[in-house]
This record gives sequence, structure tokens and C-alpha cells, in this order.
Amino acid sequence: PQGETQTELFTLIGRNIGLGSCASLACLVLPIGLTAAGLPVAMEFDAPSGSDRQLLALGLSLERALGTVRAPAIAG
Repeated sequence: PQGETQTELFTLIGRNIGLGSCASLACLVLPIGLTAAGLPVAMEFDAPSGSDRQLLALGLSLERALGTVRAPAIAG
């Protein structure tokens, strides 16, 4: 569509997800749903180094609250 640009996947990963890992933060990425176009959407949580258990506990709580997230359709 007009006005949209394409960005390489690894550029997006590096820009949006890689920073926490490079900073030695505890990171957790949870799937939270799909866009109207069927693309997966996720949410990342970062916490201080060493707080992995608390971050995982948060993830489990959110997973229970959100319920099962439908997998995206695979074109084929």
C-alpha cells in the first residue's frame, strides 16, 4: 500500500528486542494476539538482571489472564 515501507525482519528484531539482551536484562516476550491481517503481535517485558523468576511469574499470570492465543495461519 502507498506510504508503507518494508523493513527486514532481523532489523526489527535488533531494534525492538535485541536491546534488552545486550544490556544483560532479563527479558520475556509473550504472544498477545493477532492483527486484523492475521500477523502475530507480542509484548516484551524487561526487568533488572537476576529477576528472572519474578519475570516468569508475571508471564504466567498474563498468560492465564489472556488465555490461549490463536496461532497465525501459515500460507501454503
